[in-house]
Amino acid sequence: MKAKIDRDKEALFDDRAHEDVRKVLNVAEDKLLEGQIEDPIEIEEYLCRFYIEEVAGMVQGASWFLQCDATEGAENFLLKCVGGFTDKPHPIRRLLRPNRLRACGNQLSFHTATYFPRYRPILTQRYTEELHRPDNSVLIGAGFNGILHLAAASLPGVREEVNRELRRRGLDYDAAKVPAAHLERRMRALGSSGRMIGKGN
Repeated sequence: MKAKIDRDKEALFDDRAHEDVRKVLNVAEDKLLEGQIEDPIEIEEYLCRFYIEEVAGMVQGASWFLQCDATEGAENFLLKCVGGFTDKPHPIRRLLRPNRLRACGNQLSFHTATYFPRYRPILTQRYTEELHRPDNSVLIGAGFNGILHLAAASLPGVREEVNRELRRRGLDYDAAKVPAAHLERRMRALGSSGRMIGKGN
């Protein structure tokens, strides 16, 4: 059991990081409310889509999904939520020192649906849009597509579905590639609904 806990350490639910992620998202939500987006569902969807694009952009260009890229994308998303790349960041930016930022990035990446309950349907819609772009343009650089990699690493069965669909259209290789170890950890964490995996739950 110890070996499994050690291997899954990054994917464990981190209570302290959870509090920090919630604080950051509260700042982002308040800012959107000030910008006259009044519907909480619209705010959640906006932030969820922002997160998906940020992570996919970081994963984009690799020939397979890597968890370190997804975590870095989550870190960038959190920093942007508090103006971390501007001259006047929100005071909460001080919480996100390198070690804390990495913990928060892991927490958000492995437990995304805890913060965005509609993450799975929104990501499903997004990868479906990508898969069915006009003129089969998805075939160009399909093996480096960040949206397809992220969906394959986040949604059960999508890796096989994407690869099968693209092969039907003439692609002669598997475009959506996720190392087995990454996929197993992510599926366990994303399906844990906030429970601490590796602890007998």
